[in-house]
Amino acid sequence: MSITEMNFCPYCGKGIRVEANFCPYCGSNIIVEKPDPEPEPEPEAEQTYEEPVQEEPMPEVDEMTRKKLFLQLQFSMLMLACSMLPDFGNLVSELLGFGGLSFAVIIARLAGLVFGGLAFYNYYQAVGGRIDNLFYGTVGGGMLLTLASLIPGIPSWFDYIVMAVLFAGMYVCKNCLQVEWKSLGSQGAYLILLACLLHLYHNIDPKISTAIAAIVGFIVYLVGLSKLKGGLDDVGRKGVVRLQIAIALGIVSALFGIIPLLGLVLGGIFGLAGLVFEFLGYTSLMKSDPLHDEGREGARKLRLSMILLIVATFFSFFPLTGIIVAIITICALWFVYQGWTKILFGLEA
Repeated sequence: MSITEMNFCPYCGKGIRVEANFCPYCGSNIIVEKPDPEPEPEPEAEQTYEEPVQEEPMPEVDEMTRKKLFLQLQFSMLMLACSMLPDFGNLVSELLGFGGLSFAVIIARLAGLVFGGLAFYNYYQAVGGRIDNLFYGTVGGGMLLTLASLIPGIPSWFDYIVMAVLFAGMYVCKNCLQVEWKSLGSQGAYLILLACLLHLYHNIDPKISTAIAAIVGFIVYLVGLSKLKGGLDDVGRKGVVRLQIAIALGIVSALFGIIPLLGLVLGGIFGLAGLVFEFLGYTSLMKSDPLHDEGREGARKLRLSMILLIVATFFSFFPLTGIIVAIITICALWFVYQGWTKILFGLEA
């Protein structure tokens, strides 16, 4: 506190001493309280603006690459699923976990894993590692489970779980890769590609379940041919008719193949005749203009697959040649995949 420096009373105006606390005339208290100094305002903190971190957009994968990876994944996953089909003749022992894998089935699974694994890795690289979780779980999970199924001692019922995951992966795959075919013809080629695998896998692991799958494959093949036929010229349609005859003979062959002994011989004869007609059908497709150069090259590769399958059929007439037939069929499937893929993209051009 301090005394206000003044010579006159602020109330009555009379002169007073400087050091007086009260006016001697009016008695007023003349001590003035000086207000506390206001605190100096703190300097405002400098505001920093941080730009929100924007997530990098997923890299665009061109349509052709997506379709090629899709076909590769579908083909490999279907092969793996076929290798999981049960043996109805030993169903009880399989469910109890006493089933075993043949050498041919092991080769088929390894081939499917390598082929599908490469497609999965290439897609992973193309999208910068940003793959949908559902795609990871079904496609990647199905392949990992298939690999686990090769471990000795794994019970056979485990195959049923793997097969369900693989089929789920095939369904998810199309949505994740956003694949749409441009024409009915290319849709037909896609169906035929999968149908060929279904009916040829019976050569790798002949049993009732794969024979049923073969018949289903022949039916799907006919559906695919009906779609393919509309996109071809007269020469190409002539080839489709020959392929339809080949499929009819193939169905008879599959039905005979279920019958032991004599049925297997008759089935082989009808199957051989069907392969000859299929060879002639692909010869006609080699001259079809709507397939363009790529599609016609695919028809040439399909003819090579027929030559291999004819050789495999001859071997099947002799005992103890199952593994040879299986290996030749797997090699033929490689040309089947290349051939129908090229026909599909020839129609998409």
